[in-house]
Amino acid sequence: MDIKESIISTFTNKSILISESENNSEYIAKYSCEELHAPGISQLLQALSRIPGRDRPKITLQYSHTEDNDVLERSEQKELEAFVNNIDINLLHTEKEETTITVKITKIPHDQILSIYSIEAISKFLADKSINSTLIKIKNLSEKANTLELLDKTQGFSTALFFFKNRDTLTKQRPPKILRDDLLLKREKSTNFANSAQHNFIPEDFRVITGSLPPELQHTFTLLLLASSLIFICDYSRILETGDIKLKLNGYKTIENTISSTQNPTSIENAALIFFEIYHWTYNDGSTIDKIGIARNIISIHLEKDSFTSIPKETIASISSGYQIYLKDNLKQYIEIKNKISESI
Repeated sequence: MDIKESIISTFTNKSILISESENNSEYIAKYSCEELHAPGISQLLQALSRIPGRDRPKITLQYSHTEDNDVLERSEQKELEAFVNNIDINLLHTEKEETTITVKITKIPHDQILSIYSIEAISKFLADKSINSTLIKIKNLSEKANTLELLDKTQGFSTALFFFKNRDTLTKQRPPKILRDDLLLKREKSTNFANSAQHNFIPEDFRVITGSLPPELQHTFTLLLLASSLIFICDYSRILETGDIKLKLNGYKTIENTISSTQNPTSIENAALIFFEIYHWTYNDGSTIDKIGIARNIISIHLEKDSFTSIPKETIASISSGYQIYLKDNLKQYIEIKNKISESI
């Protein structure tokens, strides 16, 4: 039983979840019930104790027979007794009328830790039609905390940006540190991202490093993995007013595409995996400038219908082969120049 259900069960045995929402600062669950009873103080206190001490819960009971609500915002004995007594009084008038119970929890970050009460609800909040809006929400979240404590049944996992920790399993495995500043500096030298002052994400921020990505977050994080990988690869990129991302790649031919949240999820997933591998190969070991030039050339002639989401998997092997040929040609040219210098001397 999760936190909200353990709280609601102290008031009723029969309830219907009307709505559930969560964002970076609060969690709200609203229930309706017809068989209300006053909770036991110790039972209610025990249910509330499951909420991390850094957060602030608020329980509101809204009745059909009166506009006055019963509200609990503090867990001290005096407040609990007054709250339960008021419910007893209102029970004399409710009979089997519908009562609405709202559990609102204000989430307060502490020591870079923030609560996540429902992975499904927070996923819906992040999954905006505008990629830019999603990035802004994630940026705001990262500024509050880097450890997100999962308070539902979701298993722990991590990316370079967040450590999603499940309190029940006490997962302690944190992701390895990534040289973020070095990667961003290489990007600045190799590409032109018009919104670099606003967003400094790297592809590893949206790729699971430990654990596995929950299905609820799959589409959002995969979309951002594709977009961020392409920003690191393409010559030019910028965020449009619609929130989509426009990209331009100059290779053997020029490719211009726009990435949006409405594209086919399967195509996005396949492309994200391939472009992340190309990005990782490009920005690790060797000259990024040389490697990104070769990658752009080969990508431009391998795309089906000139679409980034239709890139074949063999593109990766072609880029690697092209780079090996480039190195051999450079070595041959170096030896020829060295021999000519020796002859002149």
